[in-house]
Amino acid sequence: MRARTGSMAVAWLLALAGVSQGAGAIDLTPDSEAWRSPARVEADLRLAGEATPEPTDPKLPAEAPRPIELRFGLAYTQEKLNPAGDGAARVARLVDGATGPNRLLVAHEDAAGACVVSADGVLTRNQLDRVQLPADPLDIDTLLPAGELLPTDSWQADPAAVQRVLRVDSTTLCEVTGVIETSTARHAKLRFAGPVHGLADGARVEIDLRGVALFDRQTRRITRLNLAWREERAVGPATPALTATAKLNLKIQPPEEGHTLDAVDRLIAETTRLDRRLAITTGGAGWRLLADRDWFVVAGDRHATTLRRVTGDGVSMLTTLAPSASTRMTLATLEQEIRYTLGSDLATVLSTEQTPRADGETIAIASAGKLDGRPVEWRHHHVSTDGVAIAATTTLPTLTGPADDAPLRRLLESLEPTGAAESAASRASAFRR
Repeated sequence: MRARTGSMAVAWLLALAGVSQGAGAIDLTPDSEAWRSPARVEADLRLAGEATPEPTDPKLPAEAPRPIELRFGLAYTQEKLNPAGDGAARVARLVDGATGPNRLLVAHEDAAGACVVSADGVLTRNQLDRVQLPADPLDIDTLLPAGELLPTDSWQADPAAVQRVLRVDSTTLCEVTGVIETSTARHAKLRFAGPVHGLADGARVEIDLRGVALFDRQTRRITRLNLAWREERAVGPATPALTATAKLNLKIQPPEEGHTLDAVDRLIAETTRLDRRLAITTGGAGWRLLADRDWFVVAGDRHATTLRRVTGDGVSMLTTLAPSASTRMTLATLEQEIRYTLGSDLATVLSTEQTPRADGETIAIASAGKLDGRPVEWRHHHVSTDGVAIAATTTLPTLTGPADDAPLRRLLESLEPTGAAESAASRASAFRR
């Protein structure tokens, strides 16, 4: 009897403290099907700081930092689509006031962060940066723990979730902690804070993250999210050094009346396949190509365009494209030019290939040698079609083994004159008309 009285006293004391047995527990388990509900989404991202470009010559003094200030606003109506073949969530997004490729988007759930593509064409990287922001609605609920917590309880955010939300490539340190600050019968206010170190676009990055979220206990999803972070980014293989602060505000609510996808938009979105490539137009050659998202334009003018393919924290390919005056190039002539240009750096020609294409051909020569004393391979391409031609020279480091040029082949297979690319885009949008 005495023991029973003691346990009742403990329960009474817990009740006075507001921690009664089973009462007050807050279930923060997110609804995995929340993406199926139509939503009105508004996002606003502001970033200010300084960017320091990569030195063009290591012997010269570093360039002075340049002030930057960016603001991206994005508002759209979101509706569910049929899931992808692997069951991943897919949603259509009709963007307010947008035209062209930015108007109708399809977002795919992805372990690395929601992947956004256009349903009305192919996005450029600048366009992608405006519609694929950090803290995508398909990603933010992964910050939540699964299960019940008591008020003021905290939890360690999953590093994979933080990586998705911040859109970083990988993390070496992630100590973001979430805590329940206050709660009502309908909502729970959450706070997040902690450091994140890792890679973003191949560059080392250190982030100090702070955030406040509003969790709707009925719909079981985050409906408000305010994030602020300070970012220190080193010069990367394709991006400048950056010191900046960023603020992102995200609001998710039921859609407004009249803001829905029509039957044509829905059909186009449903049939849009996941093609992550981005459109790049060469500055002076008048050609367009479709590049995987690990290719970055690092230089360009009317004479040439240079791209780097980033793998991990390094450059796995360096490609320069330039217009060619010769639309009747021969294999022998191209090989002769290569031997003259590379001189003693060239060790051997590995292979040659000629491939017909519409109204022209592609000539490809693979070679090997040394560049600045390091082993490399080169790929030399000359593409001609419709009376115009372009040359591409690619350097592939081989310190870690033989070069894999499959990504390069995929890139160059998409090459076409800008006139042909524009005609293809017109045909793609003709369905709507």
